[in-house]
Amino acid sequence: MGLPLGCDGCDSDPGGGTTASSSSAGGAGGEGGEGGAGGQGGAGGAGGQGGLGGSGEGGSGGQGGFGGTGGSGEGGAGGQGGFGGAGGQGGFGGTGGSGEGGAGGQGGFAGTGGQAGVGGAGGSGEGGAGGTGGSGGGEPPAFLGEALWGIGAGDKKNDRVEAIASDQDENVILVGGFETAVNFGGEGDGLVSEGRHDVFVVKLDAAGGHLWSRRFGDGAEQYPFAVATDSSGNIVVAGEFQGTLNFGDDPSAALVSAGGRDLFVAKLDADGNHLFSKRFGDALDQYATAVAVAGDDEIVVLGVANGSIDFSEDAGAALTGTGDSNVVVAKLDADGGHLWSKRFGSIDSWQRFRSIAVSDSALYATGAFGGILEIDGTVVESSLDGETSGAGGGGGGEPIHGIDGLVLRLDLASGGLVWASPLGGAGEQFAKLVSLGIDGNPVVIGNYGAAFRVGDTDVELSAPGDYDLYLARLDAETGAPLAARGLPSTGDEFVWGLSQDPWGNHVLSGYFTGSLALGGEPIGVGAPASGDAFVAKLTPDFSEPLWADVYRDQYYSFITAQAVTASGNTVAAGLFFGERIELGSGLPAIEHSAPARDLSNGDLFVVTVSP
Repeated sequence: MGLPLGCDGCDSDPGGGTTASSSSAGGAGGEGGEGGAGGQGGAGGAGGQGGLGGSGEGGSGGQGGFGGTGGSGEGGAGGQGGFGGAGGQGGFGGTGGSGEGGAGGQGGFAGTGGQAGVGGAGGSGEGGAGGTGGSGGGEPPAFLGEALWGIGAGDKKNDRVEAIASDQDENVILVGGFETAVNFGGEGDGLVSEGRHDVFVVKLDAAGGHLWSRRFGDGAEQYPFAVATDSSGNIVVAGEFQGTLNFGDDPSAALVSAGGRDLFVAKLDADGNHLFSKRFGDALDQYATAVAVAGDDEIVVLGVANGSIDFSEDAGAALTGTGDSNVVVAKLDADGGHLWSKRFGSIDSWQRFRSIAVSDSALYATGAFGGILEIDGTVVESSLDGETSGAGGGGGGEPIHGIDGLVLRLDLASGGLVWASPLGGAGEQFAKLVSLGIDGNPVVIGNYGAAFRVGDTDVELSAPGDYDLYLARLDAETGAPLAARGLPSTGDEFVWGLSQDPWGNHVLSGYFTGSLALGGEPIGVGAPASGDAFVAKLTPDFSEPLWADVYRDQYYSFITAQAVTASGNTVAAGLFFGERIELGSGLPAIEHSAPARDLSNGDLFVVTVSP
C-alpha cells in the first residue's frame, strides 16, 4: 500500500494437511526371463500396488529381465504408490526394474477428502527415468468471507495502518503512524509517540496474537507508506520523514533529513532488529509510495521526487527532473545497494504513481497522469477534454488534457520501458493499484468520474458527479486490455487494496458512500453514516461477487490497507470514528477511544477474513 489518490487526482484521504498412517507395501514383482543371445530380455513383473489408506510407500517394482548378449532387458513397471488418506500425503512410487532403461514407478495419488495430499515421489528405474509424482488437487474451499479474528488500537488523535504484508509463516506485518499512543498487545506492549507523528511496525502471528511492536521517530513527522517481506521473513519498510529517524540502537545509524521530506528505505529482521536504513533526497520533498521484493530478495521502490534524488553513491548519478512531483523508481540489492534507478515527468505533465507489482522478469507500475509524458523515448498523452479559448474568445487555443490511468511494464533487470498502456477517455480516470493474477497478467483497479472504453468494453458511470470503480486485466506481453468491468454504484467508491487469492479470485477493499453494486443485490450504507468500509471478493473474470463484508460504525469508516496470505485469508485494516465497529461472524465489536465522532480522532481496526 501507499499514498491514496483521491477523486481529484491529489493525494487525498477520505477523512497443511495432516499425515495419515502408513500404508502396507505391495508385493515385489517376479523376475523376467533372460533373453537369448542378441535378443531382448523378458519383461520384469509388475510391482505390487501400495495398500489403500494413509501416505505410506507404494510397493517395489518387479526386477526387470536381463538382456542377452547385445540385447536390452526391459525394466519392470514400478509399483503404484498408495492412496493418501484424507488430507494426507500421497504414497511414493515403487522402484523401477533394474533392466536397461527400466521405467520408474508412478507416484501415488493425492489423498481424497479435506486438503489434498502431497503427490508421491516417482520411483527411479536403473538407467531409466524416474516415475511421475502423484498429482495434488482437492477442491477449493467454500468462499464465505467469515471474520476469523479482529483487534483494535488507538488513543487520542488519528492512528492508521498504512500497509500490510504477510510472511512465509503467515505472520502479519502492520506498518503505520500514530500521534499519541497505540497498543497492539497487552500490558507493557504500548507505544508512545515522541512528537507529532511516529512510525510503528508491528508483527502479529497468524491468529492475531501480538509478537512485537517497534516505534521509530522523533519530534518531527515520519510516515511509512509501504511494506514487504523477503524470503527470510525480513521486513522492508519505505516512506517519508522529516527530522531524525533511527531504526536501530546505534546513534550513528540515524537518518537526518536534508530539510524537506526525504524518502527512506529500511530493512528489519524477523524480530524487528535493524539491518540497514537509507535516506534519499534533497532539501525539497521526496517520498516512497510502494515497495516490493523481487527475486534474490532485491528491493524495488516507487516514489515521488521534487528537486533531485540520488539512489547511488556515484558522483553525477543524481536524478534531476523538470516540473513538480516526478515519478522515481529504483532497484536496490538485498543490502540496499543501488542497481538502477530512473525518473520521469515534465513541465508538460502531471503524474502520480503509487503501486507496483513484480514478476520474475517484469516490474509493473500504475498511477495516473495528465498531459504529455515521455518515458525512455515513448510518448504517451492523456485524453483531451477540450481546448482553451483562442484570441477573441474563439477556438484555436491550447488543448486541455484530462486525467487518465497509466500502466507501465519495465524490464526488471534494467529498468527499461517495455510498454505503456493508458486507460481513460474524456474526464477523469485513475489507475490506483496493480497486482499480478495467477495467469501472470497484471490486474488494475481504479476510479473513474466519466464513462470510458477499455478495449472492447464500455465502462459506464452510475451518475454524473459520482466516482465509481473499474477493474481491468492487461496482456503481460503487450499491455493490451484483455477484460474490463465497471462497478457503477450510487454515491462514491474508493479503493485502498487489491490482491489475488491462491485460486485467482480478486480481493478489493476501500469504502463507499451510497450503495455498492458488485453483482446481485446492491449493499447500502448503514444509516446514519457518511461512508462504510468494505472488503469483497470477485471471481477471476470479475463477473460475480463471492462475498462482500461491510464494517459499520454508524458514522464513518474506511479500509486503509489489505493483504492476502498464502492460505488465502485476507487481512484488512481500517479507520473508524463511531463509538464501535462491528466485525461480524460473532466477533465482539471494537470500542472507540473517546471522543468518538471526531474526525481528528480515528481509531484503527484489523480484521482477518477466511477465503
